[in-house]
Order: sequence, then C-alpha cells, then structure tokens
Amino acid sequence: MTKRQLMSAIALLGGLVATMQPGLAAAEAHHFKAVSFQARENATPVYTPTFDGNIVQLIAANDKNSEAYVTVHTPHIHPGDIVNLQADVLGKDEGGDLEDDGMNCQLSYNSENGEDFKIGGMCTFFATDHETHESEKRNVIVMPKDVSVSEEDNGHWVLLFDDKKSGIAFYAGIER
Repeated sequence: MTKRQLMSAIALLGGLVATMQPGLAAAEAHHFKAVSFQARENATPVYTPTFDGNIVQLIAANDKNSEAYVTVHTPHIHPGDIVNLQADVLGKDEGGDLEDDGMNCQLSYNSENGEDFKIGGMCTFFATDHETHESEKRNVIVMPKDVSVSEEDNGHWVLLFDDKKSGIAFYAGIER
C-alpha cells in the first residue's frame, strides 16, 4: 500500500467515525437495501442514476446486460451505522492455483433529519485473471450520495457507483 493509499484509507475511516451520531441512536430505525450488479461477459450495461420500483423490478430492468451479484435488506439501521457488504470466493482454479474473486464494501449511513440520508464508503474488489492467474486487489471510494426514504412497496433506488473496470454497479435505497 502506498503512502497516498494509506492516507486516503485513514481519512475515509476518520470520516466514517466522525459521522457516527450517537445522539440519534434512538431515532426511528430504517431498512437499508442494496443491490449490486455484475456486467455479463462482453456486455456494457448502462445504469440509470435513479430507479423507482421494488427490488424485483430493479433486477429485471438490468437483467439484459448484467446479473444481480449481491442483494441486501438489513433490519433496523440507525444513522451512523456502517453496513458491511461482502461476497468473496477463495479457492483453487482448474490448475490448482489460488483464486480470489469478490468484493468487500463498508458503507456509512448518515442523516441530519431522519428523512434524507447520505450513503458512501469504500469497496475492495478482488479479481483473478483466469488466463494469466494474476490476482488484482483494488480499492474504490464510494462518494456519499443523497438517498431519500421510500415506502416498502415502491422503493426509490440511487446508483451509488458504477465501476467500469470491475463491471460492478451498486444501487442503494432506504425504506421505513
């Protein structure tokens, strides 16, 4: 890890800790929802910045060029909480070489008024090139995005990021 990467990680973690709001811990709890997509081989998905509908409709709308990778629907999250999303497969390929593919994200969930939220954080992507057997680990900072609370049956989703290099995109939503 370079000094610049280390300083970025320290700044991000400091920001996450600074945004924890213990005084709001007794506030109304919400549900954090996230859906990530992996681009299909030889496809270039185009994601809309926002999407209105439920999780099934969101997945169906993106099914042509991508497939759902990870879906999350947390119980009772409070402002200041950090959500960890992880999907990682560690194993051996056909030749017996170590292979690590997946992602690990820490997303901070914050609010000033209990209705409008900011979600951001950091994701690490792990990928193994199946031809060269070389592994790559890459950190991506997810800049905070505004997400409004929606009702359960008609969700409002915001595209948190679309990482062209890994082919992974993330939508998030908050519901009562």
